[in-house]
Amino acid sequence: RDVYNQTIRPRMADLQERIQAIQKQDQMAIQDANNRASHESADAAIRSLWQTGIALILAILLAVRLIRAALTPLERVADQAKALGSGDLSQRIDIRRSDEIGDLAEAFIVMAESLSERQSREARRLKRAELMSDAALDSLYDPVVVSDASGRLVYLNQAAQGLFGPTPAAPRMPIVEHIGDRRIVRAIQNAITENRVSAGEDPTT
Repeated sequence: RDVYNQTIRPRMADLQERIQAIQKQDQMAIQDANNRASHESADAAIRSLWQTGIALILAILLAVRLIRAALTPLERVADQAKALGSGDLSQRIDIRRSDEIGDLAEAFIVMAESLSERQSREARRLKRAELMSDAALDSLYDPVVVSDASGRLVYLNQAAQGLFGPTPAAPRMPIVEHIGDRRIVRAIQNAITENRVSAGEDPTT
C-alpha cells in the first residue's frame, strides 16, 4: 500500500495528466487543422471565382474580337452589294481570306466586274443604236423633233435644224424655249401627256 501511495499513484496521476495534455494538444491540432482547411477552402473558392471571372471576361473579349473580325468583312461585302444595287459598279472589296467570307467577297468582285463589262457593252450598243437612229433621222426630208418625257429638247434632225436652228448643247432646254411655233409645242406636249398623236397634217391645226 505504501508503495502504491508513494510511487504508483503519483506516477498514475502524472501519466493521466500527460494523457489529458496530449489529448488537449490533439484537439487543438485538430481544431487548427480544421481552421486551416476552412481558410484554405475559402481561399481556393475565392481564387476559383476570380479565375472563373477572368476566364469569362477573356472569353467575352475573344468572342467580341472574333465577331468583329467576322462582321467587318461582311459589312464591307454588304456595302458593296448596296453600291451594286444602286448602280455603282466601281466598288471593289480587298479582302484576302481563304474562308467562306473570302469566297463571298471574291464572288462579289467577279459579279461586279461582269456587270461592269456588261454595262459597258450595253452602253456601246446603245450608243451605236443612237448613232444609227440619228443617221436615219438625218436622212429624212421631214423635220423631226425629239424630246424627253419632261418636254425638254433632245434632238433635231437636219431638216428641223434648218427650221429651228441647231440642237442646243446640254443641259437640255424646254422645247418652248427653242421652238417658237406654239402649235408644234402644244402638239408635242399633248403627245407626251396623252401618249398619242394629237395633231394632224392640216397646217392650220
